[in-house]
Amino acid sequence: MDKLLDSGAKLSLTLCSFAEGTKLMKAVAREAKSITLEMGVEKATGLQDLMKFDFNDKAMNTIKNLVLGLLANEEVEAALWPCVERGTYTVNGLVRKINRDLFEDEKARADYVPILKEALVFNMGPFFTSLASLLKGMPAAGTDALQSTAS
Repeated sequence: MDKLLDSGAKLSLTLCSFAEGTKLMKAVAREAKSITLEMGVEKATGLQDLMKFDFNDKAMNTIKNLVLGLLANEEVEAALWPCVERGTYTVNGLVRKINRDLFEDEKARADYVPILKEALVFNMGPFFTSLASLLKGMPAAGTDALQSTAS
């Protein structure tokens, strides 16, 4: 995957191994599970209501908590780094392997969070491409049923 970052640098990533990907997925899942998700649905009576997303204050607070929780979580960082280090970072034609030393450069440091985000999305995406198929055919369970399974 190649991505042009807002800074003008080119990020190139290759998919991490299955073992690295599942370790990352589990670390992210543990962090996400610890956060109360309020997605802007006033009252959900079934799964279909969860698709009625509204960017209200509760939803924005959830997104903020999730992003900051992922950034602050050392387990997520440790699981994400093997995925990041498979990549290259190109500025002005100079291709550099991504490692922690790269971010000693102040200009590259500005790309640190965007690189983490891209590596996270790219490496976790394949695990979730068929997630919607898991919900097909499920009864429109009430929120009490969802709450008891989430705990």
